[in-house]
Amino acid sequence: TITCISAGYPQPTIEWTTPVYSPLSLPSRMSVTNSSSTTSAGLPLTTSALTISRTLREDNGTFVCTSTTKAGVSSITTELTVLEVPNAPDAPTLGSIQARSATINWLEPLPNNSPITMYYVLYEYTYFNGSVITNVNTYPSTARQATLTGLSPHFN
Repeated sequence: TITCISAGYPQPTIEWTTPVYSPLSLPSRMSVTNSSSTTSAGLPLTTSALTISRTLREDNGTFVCTSTTKAGVSSITTELTVLEVPNAPDAPTLGSIQARSATINWLEPLPNNSPITMYYVLYEYTYFNGSVITNVNTYPSTARQATLTGLSPHFN
């Protein structure tokens, strides 16, 4: 919820402008609630609350609250940044291959306004007796490659 308060005479009217939608075409997940009161000095006061029940990526941007009276127009802005889980990297590419290790490379994925804090690289291998070992290694957010070690050669 973003709240905007305006005092003036006569009673101020408040209108919201969003990055994508006009005030008359807000989607159902957005609502505006206005209330009127007076200040302690008796001046008319309008409080307007823009509520977004579920944010989407397209909501990123500047929201503008515009208050209008016969005396004039005043606006204030607030910036909304929608944070989402970063995308996973695309499929890694194979770099160098050694007898018991391999290097994989990847490109940085879209962060979706959320910082990537680390990468998890999971790989499995199966022993001759059928048992499966899973390795999980972590790499810093600046990494773009990983070396998988402890591999066994595979013979057909």
